[in-house]
Amino acid sequence: EGRDGVASAGRVPGGAAYVRVGPNPLVGGLATLRYSLPKAGPAAVTVYDVTGRSVAVTRTPGHLVTGSLSLDMRSLSAGVYLVQVEAGDYSATRKLVVQK
Repeated sequence: EGRDGVASAGRVPGGAAYVRVGPNPLVGGLATLRYSLPKAGPAAVTVYDVTGRSVAVTRTPGHLVTGSLSLDMRSLSAGVYLVQVEAGDYSATRKLVVQK
């Protein structure tokens, strides 16, 4: 379980793979997702609200192992969201608090 209290499946031994999202809490609408995946390939990034409903979906560039991605959260209401990254067998979920 990570510092944000959300379990992360598929961690690479030694902590080589990671997913971070911030700033957290988010005020202003644009979050930055920083990631390092176990191997190059596209990753699906899905944002869920607390009811489990998907509210945003995007993909990382397929040729990058490590990078960052801007997530436009301006259309979301204030609340708690889960940002999930899935790439092959790797999956990580992070909690993001949106404030208005």
